[in-house]
Amino acid sequence: MKSSAIKSEFTAFFDKKLIFINVLLVALGLLMMKIGPPSSLDTKLYYSGSEARALLTSFNDAQLSAYLTNEFLDLGFIVTYTCALLIALRRLYPKRRWATVLPMLIGAADLIETSMIIAVLGISFSQSVFDWLGVVTFLKWSFAAVGVTLLLVGLARKWFAMRSKH
Repeated sequence: MKSSAIKSEFTAFFDKKLIFINVLLVALGLLMMKIGPPSSLDTKLYYSGSEARALLTSFNDAQLSAYLTNEFLDLGFIVTYTCALLIALRRLYPKRRWATVLPMLIGAADLIETSMIIAVLGISFSQSVFDWLGVVTFLKWSFAAVGVTLLLVGLARKWFAMRSKH
């Protein structure tokens, strides 16, 4: 009886919507890893404007094209992980306003970063946007670290609460 009650609560949390979003997230991530460039600004914690310019000028035309395609796919990835995190945090912390705001901050910072990379790839590597883009990337990863930590803490608390309740 105990395990079936825990299973029921677990499946209520990870419903079809959340499972679908996470499967889509994994599929997009794998596709991006397959077609993306050898290195990406998105995956760095922080970088200076000169480091960003150096990375992009080191790519050949095919790699730059792959990077641009990857950034367009990243737009879908951003929407997907923002939705997943928003749903999960709102389920774990239903009365907390930050459970809505935090995923949106993460997604917004990532959207700004990705949009600016797309714009620069289509314009010129000498754009001054690179001089502050690393800060946006750092904010994205900082917000994401908080979000993932709260997600893990919330899941652990839910798990222990389910186990002790049943």
